[in-house]
Formats: sequence, structure tokens, C-alpha cells
Amino acid sequence: MLPLSFKELGDSVRYNTPTFMRAPGEACGMFALESAMEELAIALNIDPLTLCLIKHADINPQVAQPWSSKYLKECYLDKLMP
Repeated sequence: MLPLSFKELGDSVRYNTPTFMRAPGEACGMFALESAMEELAIALNIDPLTLCLIKHADINPQVAQPWSSKYLKECYLDKLMP
């Protein structure tokens, strides 16, 4: 029998913290994605909303057509232009 001589190391992680998105799985993934995008913007030394405009899709890639209604770009521009 092996002796039990190990020390448990670790931190508790709250991965289901209440955020504005509460769907199972999506909340954690979206929070991580948005955090990574903000870190990328900081590393590139640009405003995070400018990065959102750079990666914005005007066309739905699944059907190769414009979105029927999408006003996200206007919201980004509204926040960038006071």
C-alpha cells in the first residue's frame, strides 16, 4: 500500500458567477471570449470598441447575405463618437 503523503494544492473557481448572460455554457464561454478580446485590444493598444468594429460582420457567413436586422455597428459607432 502506498503512503498518502501528498498535499492538495488548488483554488476554488466560481465559474457560474451571475453575469448578464445566464444560459448554460454560453455565459462562461462568452465572458471568457469578451475578456480575451479586451486583453487583445489592450495588447494592440487600441480601444476595445475599435476592435469590435474591426471584427464586425456585415454579412451572415452561413448564407452569404446581409443580416436582416442588425444595429450593433451603429451602437459601437454611437459609443465611439460622443
